[in-house]
Amino acid sequence: MRGFEPSLQPEEFEKQLGLLRDPVIAGTVIGAKPTGPARGFVPGPSVWRHYERSATHGFLALGDASCTFNPVYGQGMTVAALAARALRDAVHHRGDLGHAAVRETRDAIAGVTRNPWQMAAGEDVRFAGTTGGPSGLQVRVQQRMLDRVLARAVTDARVAGAFHRVAAMVEPPALLFRPSVLGPVLFGG
Repeated sequence: MRGFEPSLQPEEFEKQLGLLRDPVIAGTVIGAKPTGPARGFVPGPSVWRHYERSATHGFLALGDASCTFNPVYGQGMTVAALAARALRDAVHHRGDLGHAAVRETRDAIAGVTRNPWQMAAGEDVRFAGTTGGPSGLQVRVQQRMLDRVLARAVTDARVAGAFHRVAAMVEPPALLFRPSVLGPVLFGG
C-alpha cells in the first residue's frame, strides 16, 4: 500500500511479511528461493473524474481516462470492461453513437464505478499519505466492517467466498450483509 511498500532487501521483506493479516502467507513465502531480483512498484493517485456530471457535450471517456484505481484492489480492468459493455449496450439501444448514447454511457459508467470506488477510496484513506478521500461515519463503519470480514474470512470459507465475489465485482457489496455472511462476521458462528 502507498507509503508502506515492502523493502526490496530480503530481510526487510520477510519482516514485513510478518505484519500480514494471515500468517499462512508469510509461512509460505519466507525461506522460498527467489526466481529473480526483487522489483518494486508505486501506484499513482486514484482519481474519479465524474464526466457524467460535467463533460463536454458528446465527450466520452472509458477506463483510466474516466477513473483510475489503486491497482492493489484489482478493479480498474473490470470497471473498464463494464464501461465498454455499457457503451456497446447504449449504441445498441440508441442505434448509433450519438449524444443520447454518450449520455447514457456516461451515466452507466458512473453506476459501475460507484461501488468499487467507495470500497477502494474507503480503504485508501486509512493511509496517512492519502489526500482528498472520503471521511466520516460511513467510511469508519465500512472500514470496521471490512476488518471484521477479513478477520473472519481467514477461518470461514463462506465469508471468504463472499468477500472474494464482492472484491472481484461478481456480486454487489450487499452480499456481505446477507445473514449467512453477516452472522459469522458479527457473532463468529
